[in-house]
Amino acid sequence: MRLGSIFLASITVLLLTLPLTSEAFPNVEWQETYASPIGFVSELYSIAVTSKHIYATGYMYHVDSRQRDLLLLVANFDGSLVEKRRVGVVNTRGRSIKVEEVNGDEYAYVIGYRITSPHVYSFFLVAFKNAEKIWVKEWKKIGKYEYGSDLAIYGDRIYVVGSRYYSSEKIHKAVLACLRKSDGELLWEREWADYDVFFYNAKIMIYKDAIYLVGGIFKNDELDIIVLKYSLDGILLSSYEYSAGNNIYLIPHGAAIHGSYVYVSGEIWESKIGRSRAMLYCFELGSSLKKIWEKTYGEDVYYSYNWFGDLKIYRDHIYVVGGISKLLQYAKGILAKYDLSGNRKWLKTYNESVLRTSGLQIHDDKIYICGSKGTSYYNPPDYDAMLMQVVEYFSLKVTTPGADYWVDVEGDKKSGPSAEYLLPMGMHEVQVEDEIEDNGVKHYFKQWSDGVTDNPRTVELYEDTELEAQYGTQYYVTVDTAYSTASGEGWYDEGETATISVAETQVDQGNDTRRIFQSWKLDGTVVSTDQSYSFTVNEPQAYTAEWKTQYYVRVYTDYSTASG
Repeated sequence: MRLGSIFLASITVLLLTLPLTSEAFPNVEWQETYASPIGFVSELYSIAVTSKHIYATGYMYHVDSRQRDLLLLVANFDGSLVEKRRVGVVNTRGRSIKVEEVNGDEYAYVIGYRITSPHVYSFFLVAFKNAEKIWVKEWKKIGKYEYGSDLAIYGDRIYVVGSRYYSSEKIHKAVLACLRKSDGELLWEREWADYDVFFYNAKIMIYKDAIYLVGGIFKNDELDIIVLKYSLDGILLSSYEYSAGNNIYLIPHGAAIHGSYVYVSGEIWESKIGRSRAMLYCFELGSSLKKIWEKTYGEDVYYSYNWFGDLKIYRDHIYVVGGISKLLQYAKGILAKYDLSGNRKWLKTYNESVLRTSGLQIHDDKIYICGSKGTSYYNPPDYDAMLMQVVEYFSLKVTTPGADYWVDVEGDKKSGPSAEYLLPMGMHEVQVEDEIEDNGVKHYFKQWSDGVTDNPRTVELYEDTELEAQYGTQYYVTVDTAYSTASGEGWYDEGETATISVAETQVDQGNDTRRIFQSWKLDGTVVSTDQSYSFTVNEPQAYTAEWKTQYYVRVYTDYSTASG
């Protein structure tokens, strides 16, 4: 199948068609499918991002032989393909991928499983360096189901979570494995099961030098959430459980820890009503797993499946992908955003014949999603691996004192008392008019409403934002004198006290005349007879020093004494 690249509406069209006052929303910047060879279909489950590339893993499936091969896909940040590589081991599937960069090289680690014979699975871990396979580790303890669900990288270790089925006991046990990162050597394993566990979609997280596993546990006629806490050397420190009640199955798909809280996404299956709903929980980790809040979402259609999958916390918000399907007739993708208190900010569904959104990663303020897209999932299967980049947009409103002021956001200049922009999440440079001067009145930029004094400045746009450019007003004071030297002329802030003065009150001009300071005049009116005069500036003003002239009179006499 060859669906090719699908580039959605350009940002230019987006800005022209959407109201500038709209709230934050996600927009698909690009969506790319990666064609499989004839006779194959492919799907991606998990995604990771380095500073250079997008990495994703899943499988490629041969329709006739029904054999799967673990798939590694590497793409650039514009969606263009760098590498699409099968691991070359029959009946393998990648479930989770983690990446890291070391000395300029990119290392990717993929955990999943291999089907060695019908109903016999083994753990399967692959390491890649710059998309080239460097080692493979496959291990099994018994002869039945064993598979890896998720992994975490920590120092020189790889920690893997998965499940192992004991047919003699008819029980699944949770598995925590530690392997050496350099060569995949298995260092130790730990198993746990008080009851039958459901760890097919289990998640592993390392937080404050402790390992957390999130999965499910069967008890009576219900499936509960279980959180296991281990030390880095595999000592079980505590276990936490949460039950939603009888006949309710809580199936975790994603998890994240933030502070003292663990957030779990997945689905709630209620057998009595024959449908599932996407779920999102917040638990406080203390002596128990205390539920803080619960949110659900779904289409109320009989036997509809609604789920939340991968979950990430970014900038104190929860982002989660998921899907909706009905009896395998269709599949729609979900992308939703919640705050940490459980308030939904937005939820977007993506409608196609088949569109599955499975993995989620956020990098450099952009959301990356992996999955598959096609026309049908079964009979016959027709879908390909898919990546998409989603950018969240926010409104930025900048107000100014009036129509004569301009606002410039990265080259987009607008004039008026209010300028509104629709911008992608991230950092943006904003500049306003520095000053406006007219007839002795000057309005100068003083600061922004949030206290920042830089102009231009950088705005961190992670929510709808309003900023006011605040200006100060100055008036020009003119000081004029025909004699001596006057001081005090210049710009003054509105309400500021100005002092004008002449250096001398008497100026001898050397020709038997002198000038004597008389007063300060404003608009022809005497306002002061003092050498210095202070006043409050509330408008442009022009002061003139007034002087009088004195002449020296000489009196001569040959006799007696002269005076005057």
